[in-house]
Amino acid sequence: MTTLQNALRELAQARRQHEIANEYADEHRERVEAMTAYQEMIEAKKRANVLRSAIGDAEDVVRELALAEHAASGNYKPAHGVQIKEFSKVMYAPNLALDWCIAHAPKYLALHAKAFEKAASVLRDLGAPVELTKEARAQIATDLSAWLLSEQQLFPVIEDEKEG
Repeated sequence: MTTLQNALRELAQARRQHEIANEYADEHRERVEAMTAYQEMIEAKKRANVLRSAIGDAEDVVRELALAEHAASGNYKPAHGVQIKEFSKVMYAPNLALDWCIAHAPKYLALHAKAFEKAASVLRDLGAPVELTKEARAQIATDLSAWLLSEQQLFPVIEDEKEG
């Protein structure tokens, strides 16, 4: 059975190994970013992003002109490659809809659970059917270095590879 101390030691070791792996990755990233091919790829991605923006602008113009053509002619295919589709759109005044739902369709009203839970202590005092309890949770310190073994014990494979 794992003891709390063993679990803390394992967690501290895993965190340290993760930190070392991130440092190693950062060193390699810096070398890669200095390469000409990487810089060329970054420039190509920038150009692609500029073109993506231009495509979006061009699509907006096509949509606007197609809708204008549809409005003028009623044609649902104003040009090859463009089709007008109609979708239902619901419009209502939220306050009037709320009043109507309260009176006629309460099943369409939903509890805003996050807001209710945040105000639970006040609402309880106003008679809301809510109970407040305590729940124990374990919080683990960020710095577990006191649980670490020596670097030699932590990374025997890495140390052995350095010798070879």
